[in-house]
This record gives sequence, structure tokens and C-alpha cells, in this order.
Amino acid sequence: MANHGKSRGGKSGSGKSGGRSLWWVVHQWAGLKVSLFLTFILATGTLATLSHEIDWLLDPAMRVSPQDSAKASWGSLYEAAQQAEPTRKLERLNAPYASWFAAEAIMVDADGDRVRVHLDPWTAEPSGTSGWFNAQRLFRELHRHLMLPVKIGLPFVALLS
Repeated sequence: MANHGKSRGGKSGSGKSGGRSLWWVVHQWAGLKVSLFLTFILATGTLATLSHEIDWLLDPAMRVSPQDSAKASWGSLYEAAQQAEPTRKLERLNAPYASWFAAEAIMVDADGDRVRVHLDPWTAEPSGTSGWFNAQRLFRELHRHLMLPVKIGLPFVALLS
């Protein structure tokens, strides 16, 4: 007998191939969007790990020449930061990340605005002041919560972890 119906590889009347093609389109569309989003999160995270070095390149006040002498005391660094920004209160004092980095004092005013005072770790002399927002803040906030309010951005980024 001759087989007059469709072959096994052909379309049958069940409609499954139409459903598969719709799911394939949805899968392809969603996969592309999620992969682009994930790539952005991964790229900003990679740049965030290099953010101190990027800031060091962009801000000359962060650069110091390493010395063989003893480093300044925390008290000296505190006093130098207060003298550099007398209208602000010291919020945090950070040790240098490496020998060619300045120490960093985070100063805050009554309105909550922050600045960074860079201090030579050996002499406690201020080498300059810069704003709070820098490459480190940019990349870390982009990576962590897409610079959206934390309650909105953090869940989106967390879904990719």
C-alpha cells in the first residue's frame, strides 16, 4: 500500500510545531535581553574591582611617592583632615590601598554631603580634596543596583546571581 499521509519528519495536524516555534521566539528574545543585562553587570563588576586604580589615574591628589620613613599616626591624619575641611566632621579615615596611594578621610557636612580629603600617609599633609562621587562609586553603584534606588535595583541584579 502506498503511504498517502505525511512522512514522519513532516508537519502533522497536532499543532505542536507552531507551539514550539512560539516558545523558541520567546526563549530567543528573553535570552538575548538577559544575556545583554548579565554582560553589563559582569563588565561593571570587573571595572569595580579596578576602580581604585582608575581613580588613582584620574585624580592626582591620590598619588604619593613611597618613602622609607615611618608613617604618620592616625591622630596626625585626623588633625590634618579637620584642618583641611574645618566645617565638616570626619566620618571615616581609610588607610592607603598601596604604598603609592594617599590616605583618605571622608568628611561630611551638616547636610550629609561628603568629600574626600587625600592625605600623605607619611607627612599627614593634605594633597587635595575631591568630591564623593568618583569612578569607584560609579562602577560599584552600577554593578550593585544599577544606580536605581536600592529597593528596586538590587533585586534585579540579585536575580542574575
